[in-house]
Amino acid sequence: MKAQYLFLILYMGLGFVPYIGAADKVVPQVLYLNLVNLSAIIYVAFILKKNIFSELSESLKNIESVFYFLFFIWSSITLINSINLSESVSILGDVFTYMVSFIFLIYFISKISNIKSVFFYIIMSLLIVEVVSVLFPYLYEIINIGSPNQRGQIYRGYTGNINVLAYILLIKMPFLVYFQITKQGNYRINFFLILLIVFIISAIFATRSAIISLFLISILISLFVIYIMKKEKKVSLTSSFKILYKVLILPVLLGLIINNIESRIFDTTSFQSRLSTLNNIAEDTSLSQRLRYYGHALKSFREKPILGKGIGSWEYESIKYEKQEMQNYIVPYHAHNDFLELLAETGLVGAILFFGLIVLVCFNLLKKILDKESDYESKLFSAFLIISFIVYLIDSSFNFPFARAIQQMHLLFLLAISIHVLNLKKINFQYTNLIVLLIIVLTPISIYSSSRLLVSSQHQAILLRQFNKSDYSTPSLDVIDKFEMNYKSLSATALPMPTIKGLFYANNGKYREAVSLFKKGIEANPYLFIHESFLGYTYNVLDMPDSALYYTKKAFDNMPKNSIHYANYINSLVQIKDSVTIKNVYQSLDVPIDKDPLYDQIYLVAMAEITDPESTDFTLSDIDIDIQSGNDRLKRGYYTLKVGESQMYKADEFYQYGMIRFEEENYKSAAEFFIEADSINPYELIYKENAANSLIRYGDDIGALKLLNDLIDNFNSKSAKAHYLRGLILIEQEGRQNQACLDLKFAKDNGFLDGTRVYEILCLRKN
Repeated sequence: MKAQYLFLILYMGLGFVPYIGAADKVVPQVLYLNLVNLSAIIYVAFILKKNIFSELSESLKNIESVFYFLFFIWSSITLINSINLSESVSILGDVFTYMVSFIFLIYFISKISNIKSVFFYIIMSLLIVEVVSVLFPYLYEIINIGSPNQRGQIYRGYTGNINVLAYILLIKMPFLVYFQITKQGNYRINFFLILLIVFIISAIFATRSAIISLFLISILISLFVIYIMKKEKKVSLTSSFKILYKVLILPVLLGLIINNIESRIFDTTSFQSRLSTLNNIAEDTSLSQRLRYYGHALKSFREKPILGKGIGSWEYESIKYEKQEMQNYIVPYHAHNDFLELLAETGLVGAILFFGLIVLVCFNLLKKILDKESDYESKLFSAFLIISFIVYLIDSSFNFPFARAIQQMHLLFLLAISIHVLNLKKINFQYTNLIVLLIIVLTPISIYSSSRLLVSSQHQAILLRQFNKSDYSTPSLDVIDKFEMNYKSLSATALPMPTIKGLFYANNGKYREAVSLFKKGIEANPYLFIHESFLGYTYNVLDMPDSALYYTKKAFDNMPKNSIHYANYINSLVQIKDSVTIKNVYQSLDVPIDKDPLYDQIYLVAMAEITDPESTDFTLSDIDIDIQSGNDRLKRGYYTLKVGESQMYKADEFYQYGMIRFEEENYKSAAEFFIEADSINPYELIYKENAANSLIRYGDDIGALKLLNDLIDNFNSKSAKAHYLRGLILIEQEGRQNQACLDLKFAKDNGFLDGTRVYEILCLRKN
């Protein structure tokens, strides 16, 4: 095998690089590309024994490669504005790696005479692997589970994400149509692959933007084919349509039909239903969220329109604009629009250089289509290249392919192929030797850098797994102290590594060491405020209430929807017994109606700790809390407020005695204990219910009914058991059967009578 073929395979086989324990698959992929780039340098300079400066100079005299080089230089300049230099440098290193890969792709492709044939085999090989990587787990789930899990990450193949794979498939799909028209490969295989791509995108992935892209590129393919065939082959519209029907329309229609059949069989979402969710943007949280992100990116761009905030900075800069909406530490990461994200990070110049490169190539490809001197097949191939670039640009409008190594390599491969096809006149660029020297010097440094980043990412994977589980018991501090923390201070989720390390130290009682780590976290990402919140918590432990209050308040004020920030701030207020502020903070919460009951629980427990039962009216006035639907801690806080902590425990003591008597079948004594518990704490409704149950078993239905009426009518109990007990008493009383059946039906509807026919026998029997 000739070396140029091997290098093309190595570059395009990037997707097969595994995670290797890293938190982000891009990290080992970039290291892999750096190693391939170094191998290419060694091959040209030492195996071919050619002057690498002169060999690469032709590749660097293409306007496209100059554009990418200028984008790299401009991105380097934007580091001036970055507040986290290590984060920006790591992304700049990725840009450098892609630039070198691009230059070598241009070089190796220029050495291949039968490039279209090689292109066919690369596209077909990758497509087959990608399609099979989805279909195997899909069929496995049907066979072993009975139905597929639509949009499940098990279908992500080697890309790490189903949305990424959707666009990776789409970017290649136009070439399947091209192969069909030019009769390359097997017609049935090409046809079947188009059908499967349509089915995978519409049924298995159900990615809305990809489905829209599928329809759009189908229209564009049809328009280009009809135009070129009419101009070059003098083919009529009817004949063109017949060809399109055979190579494109029929497999697309069949793929969509199979999607509808599959959706009925497995009760999954059809492509029509998936697209119908776009009708109401206001109710579509995904779309409204992205529109909010777009606004944030534009706002950031307006703040620094020339240099931007620094390459790679949006991961943490985005938090500054979104923090008031964040309920946890899942950051926006990306603007979900690479045009806007690059504007925010690198300013207008950076965005023009990167996307201008694609537009420039598409413009020249379009000129080739309109050029009378170009042959039919070249025009056709140029048209399909344009459509593939449009797929990338659509992806850039909704997602973030710039951050995905595999998508960047697909883009660079298509650009390199386009440069070969266009064969434009080289420009007189004087700095080719300087660029080659830069490549030779920086590639080993880039390998060292990406190696350290891989180690860091592997350590991140461990720390993030423990953080997500809130388990800081393992690994030990001795192990964590050896982790890579400084070369890249932010994890893949924008959580600072020192902050996570600080949580481990705090969990192990080393609070003063944790303080310094949390402060380092503030420097690494000043917008997330997890560090301030836990810094305040740590100061509380160290009995420094003023510092604790300062930091926890700062965290809460900046991210008020985060329950951790709320809890730590309330805890600081408890230390200084500020019940007025605690109530004001609780009432200021702007969280969803179905909020976590933790908010209520923290409020009640906090107020119970610093107030007495005489302050109950103040604590509970203008507060809407459903105590009976809460957990034990919520109830404990409420009961402490209402009757006092000692009385609450005294009532529980009587309740426990009652349970012992009940189990001994001493129902009269049990009822007495339950009634005593209820007299002390009438807000714990189970006391009345158990007392009534004991009285029924003792034979005192009248006493039981009195308790149940009080429980249901006055305390608004929703207990199915309480309604059932009252129904059993009332059913035996003359003229009260209708009321009894209402209670029994309530019990039945709430699942208490499941597996029995009590309601049917007592209430539905014939008179």
